[in-house]
Amino acid sequence: MDEGYPFSGTGNLYNFTRGLISIAVQNNIIILYDNDAEGVSSYNKTAKLNIPGTMRVLKLPDLPAFEQFNTIGPGGALQANINGSGAAIECYLDLGPTPAVRWNSFNKDLQVYQGVLENKESYARTFYALKSADSGYDFSKIEVVLDLIFSTCVAMKESLLFDSLEAETGYYAEDPDEAEKAVAEPPASTPAAQTDDSGTVTPVALTLNRV
Repeated sequence: MDEGYPFSGTGNLYNFTRGLISIAVQNNIIILYDNDAEGVSSYNKTAKLNIPGTMRVLKLPDLPAFEQFNTIGPGGALQANINGSGAAIECYLDLGPTPAVRWNSFNKDLQVYQGVLENKESYARTFYALKSADSGYDFSKIEVVLDLIFSTCVAMKESLLFDSLEAETGYYAEDPDEAEKAVAEPPASTPAAQTDDSGTVTPVALTLNRV
């Protein structure tokens, strides 16, 4: 899937991420790495950077379907777990009955071989050619990826709402819907002290917590 993509390769994506951090980019950004040896290695390196609150670093999820996967290597054709070593984005498409990953270069950081899906361009072309949610196409694996991205976007939005609420009103809401409403309609200021019927003045402390 490199054609038309300006940051092909995990090394370039890592360097691009460093560049975004260095310029203090304000956009909400998700960095998503492959679940193969190169992707996991770069994911680990990126996770050590000073990641801003507007950025999330992810890798494609492990799947049970990849635990016993057809592979080809020096020892011949074997079934192996390709999670973390050979599951690039193409592996999450509909691969049909006989997909196989071929082992090639050795990754010294992870002490595993990098696997590459055989005929991955063909799987990608089939996916790109889809015009609708064809009932004959297996979207189950790519749906897991989309769920991961969606849930991360929701979490980032909630975090933004909480930060905005705390900064603007000094008010903390546990529920995201409450936070969104409070940002639009800030609650009345909490008094610094309260006086009961006896005339006793009691200080009021507003505690801000983050779950």
